[in-house]
Amino acid sequence: MDNKNLRETTQTDETKKKKRRMVEVEDIQPTAVMDTAGAADTADNIEQKTREIMQKYDRESNIREFKGVPRKIVRYLLILFSLYAVFLLFYPGETRFERASFVGYIVFMVYVMFPAKMGMQGKINYIPWYDIILGLLSAASYGYFIINLEAILQQGIMLTPAQIVFGVIGIVTTLEACRRAIGLPIVIVALIMIIYGLTQKSLALNVYNLFYTTEGIIGIPTRACLNYIVLFVIF
Repeated sequence: MDNKNLRETTQTDETKKKKRRMVEVEDIQPTAVMDTAGAADTADNIEQKTREIMQKYDRESNIREFKGVPRKIVRYLLILFSLYAVFLLFYPGETRFERASFVGYIVFMVYVMFPAKMGMQGKINYIPWYDIILGLLSAASYGYFIINLEAILQQGIMLTPAQIVFGVIGIVTTLEACRRAIGLPIVIVALIMIIYGLTQKSLALNVYNLFYTTEGIIGIPTRACLNYIVLFVIF
């Protein structure tokens, strides 16, 4: 009888220990899950705060956020630009045509991706109405240049009123794109040169030199970017 009672007592103690362990495990598991979730939330918060700080002070990080279909569209546009730039390296065309199309594509994408000010990314998949207008105006000005290239080459400085208007639009939208992507100092330098050029009596001559010739916007820096810098960026 004593042995039987001892076995029963031992079994009872073991059963109690097992139940106690099961309760402890059940208590630990939710705590571990909560700790993991808390760590994940903390990591997400840190990443979000880091992104916000970078967007506020770093121009390269100051880009709009796109998700879903808009993100794919922007990605495909950038891929298409890269392919076009590589194509121009192997199959160059008329100098003004390839440079104007190259710069025009960049200026348009700046208005798609870069907000007007640092830290103004706004909503996801959202482009303000004024950026849409500026992007379309920049595309229209460079598109007009490309379509009417032959006539502009033949006319020289004898620009028509429409050519002057599109030239001014192209200059202004390009300067604003430079300010957004690079910063204000480079724009100030360019404006000083433009103001100095305005001392000449002919507005058509200034517009022609700045926008329609290889001595202005589509000059040597554009050639260096198209022929060399783009290779380092892509590859």
